[in-house]
Amino acid sequence: MTQFHHRQLPPYSTLLAGHTPPNEVGFPSSQLQIWYNHTGESWVGDGERPHKHLHSDECFIVLRGSLVVEVDGRRFTIGPREFCCFPAEQYHAIVEVRPPVETLMIRAPSVNDKVYQEEKEASPDPMPIRPATAVDLPSLYQLDHIARSDAERRAFITRSVREGRAWVMVPAGRVCGYGVMGHEFFGRSFLEMVYVAAEQRGQGLGPQLIRFMETQSRSDTFFTSTNESNGHMQHVLEKLGYERSGIIYNLDPGDPEIVYVKHLTV
Repeated sequence: MTQFHHRQLPPYSTLLAGHTPPNEVGFPSSQLQIWYNHTGESWVGDGERPHKHLHSDECFIVLRGSLVVEVDGRRFTIGPREFCCFPAEQYHAIVEVRPPVETLMIRAPSVNDKVYQEEKEASPDPMPIRPATAVDLPSLYQLDHIARSDAERRAFITRSVREGRAWVMVPAGRVCGYGVMGHEFFGRSFLEMVYVAAEQRGQGLGPQLIRFMETQSRSDTFFTSTNESNGHMQHVLEKLGYERSGIIYNLDPGDPEIVYVKHLTV
C-alpha cells in the first residue's frame, strides 16, 4: 500500500512524482507525473519541437518567471500565478523559458505517449567535429570558464587530449566546444564532459556534440551523468532518448549525480 508522502519543495529541479523519482523528495506513482523546475537557466534550449500526448493531459503551473508556449501556431506567455493545460491529442511546445523560473509540469496518466508533429524542423548544418590535439589546449582552457582558474580542470582537459578521449567542435576553424568520453565504466563507454562556449549556447550545439559522441561509443549502452540540480541537462538528455539508470550520492555535497543510459545500435 502506498504511504502518505509529505516533503518540502527543494531548491533544485527534480521529479516530484513519477515511475522512478531520483531521490526521497519524489513520490513513486504509476499514474501521476509531476516535474518541478527551479532553475536560473532555460531548460528547453532553443525550444521544443511541437508534439502531442496520445492519452495524457498536461498542465504547466508557473510560480515564478514565465514560459512561452505555442499551440496551433499561436504563442502565449504564461506568467507567475498562471497555468495552462494541453489536452491529449493537441500539438504544443514550450518555445521559450524566461528564467529564473519555478514551474510545475503535471501529466496524467503517466504513460510514454509522446508523438512529434509530422513536419520535421530543419536541422542546423552539422558542425565539424574532430579529435582534439595539443594545439587546441590553449583554446580549451580559455573557452571553459572553470578551466581559466582551476588547475585541476586544466589537467583533466590535458590528460583527455593526450589519451585521445577528447573531440572539439570547430566551425570556421575556431574551437567552440568539446566533449570527453571514457570506456572503463563497468566495461561501457561513458560521456564524461560536454562543454559549449557561453556565446555559442542556445543553438543546438550541445545536442549535436552528444549525438556525435554516441558514434564513438565502444559499447551498445552509452552512459553519462549530471547533477540533480542541473535541470537543463536532464531535459536535453531525455529529449535525446536517454533514460535514468541510477543515482550516486556523496560526490558533490547535497547535489547527487543522476546516471543516464542510452541504448545504441552499434
